[in-house]
Amino acid sequence: MSRLRNCFVFALALTLIQGSLPLVAQDKTDATAIVQRAIAALGGEDAIRKTEHSHMTLNGKLYLGSDKHRLFRMESWVDGTSRSRTEMRMTVDGKELVVVKAVSGNTGWLMAGDAVSDIGADELKEAQASNRVANATKLYPLLTDSRYAIERLADKMDGGQGVFVLKVSSKDHPDITLFINQKTLLLARVSFTSTTGKYKGKLIEEVYSDYRKKAGTKIAHLRTIHRDGAKYFETELLSLEILTQVEPSLFKKPNKDLP
Repeated sequence: MSRLRNCFVFALALTLIQGSLPLVAQDKTDATAIVQRAIAALGGEDAIRKTEHSHMTLNGKLYLGSDKHRLFRMESWVDGTSRSRTEMRMTVDGKELVVVKAVSGNTGWLMAGDAVSDIGADELKEAQASNRVANATKLYPLLTDSRYAIERLADKMDGGQGVFVLKVSSKDHPDITLFINQKTLLLARVSFTSTTGKYKGKLIEEVYSDYRKKAGTKIAHLRTIHRDGAKYFETELLSLEILTQVEPSLFKKPNKDLP
């Protein structure tokens, strides 16, 4: 795989993580009550909000097809709901490759090695879609943001566990489906349909596990992303630092350009 191809694949990975089992018994709890209970299980809205300005370090695997994968180390900064920076480092052909992506509202840039460029329209839409999903998984915006509508669907079994299934809708955006474990009330899985890029029209699924308490809230330390049924991305959270302020220079485009 060429170095240019590696850069493309790794940059794509930065965006961003069912069987036919019998249904479980359905109770009469409505969608709002389920979300309220799930927020409480995470530690409450105030604790969740603190993670919106933070720095994380992660280890991960990027799957390249079949059973092949590359190991990587990642750092991520989030500043509110629409600004983020992610740095991925991995070894390719014996050399360290560093890919950095920053998104701030409706703009963003990508740096692969010393080459810097604005991210394309499709990639920006994909990054914004990823931010919308991340926002929905915090749960409290589903109750405080009038742009969201939530509906309870039929309960299911997921990984041998009963889950509440909620559909999250917002105008001009694809629906997001949340699967919440009925016993722990923790988010087990989220799915949505991609609307851009190579996987347009394909199902994207994110699976969460190994919840541990950090900074007053329970956080999934393991995250696995599937695209069109194939495993694509895995991360393991190593550290989380809550920040009172995220350094603005992190999101400033470096003064370099692609040749």
